[in-house]
Amino acid sequence: MSAAALALDLARAEVKVHAEASPATTWRAFIPVFHRWIQESRLAGVLVDVAEYTHIAHGPQVLLVAHEGQWALDTTGGKPGLLYSQRRPPAGTADPLKRALKECLTAVALLEGEPEAKGVLAFPASRIEICVNDRMAAPNEPATYAALEPVVKALLEPLLGAVTLSRELDPRLRAGVTAVAAAGKTAATLLASL
Repeated sequence: MSAAALALDLARAEVKVHAEASPATTWRAFIPVFHRWIQESRLAGVLVDVAEYTHIAHGPQVLLVAHEGQWALDTTGGKPGLLYSQRRPPAGTADPLKRALKECLTAVALLEGEPEAKGVLAFPASRIEICVNDRMAAPNEPATYAALEPVVKALLEPLLGAVTLSRELDPRLRAGVTAVAAAGKTAATLLASL
């Protein structure tokens, strides 16, 4: 796989910042939060709608849909967090993976300031998943991981310090990595350094 092909695939990157969720977390409580964000244009791009999937045990719970991508409070794999799924970065975006990380961290920083999150949801930002949402162009195989690893480290290590990367070995899953840092930082701190 060429570096140029991988760069093209990163236009459809997904970034998930893991959260610590209290057992008292009620995902439906965040539906009005996402509606407020639409009304107040709190995030960049064209914000379209909110969707609820709280009936799914391990998956997206509440989605904020936009033209360029979507944000989701996500519990896939039993791991809560905020996921940004980039559909199409704006034309001329030089680094689509960096943009996806910025969109995710911006929403995390906003969410941390919402009263609905106080005491039930925290984002230490020490565990970040990055996934390439294109199984055909970026199959989950060692060659994809070898191409993705240096790109992820170059993006995350200046922000978090040394990170340990791991990947899902099941070839039926999408290619991606989970980066774990020794200590987390706030989303606002990471955004200031991005």
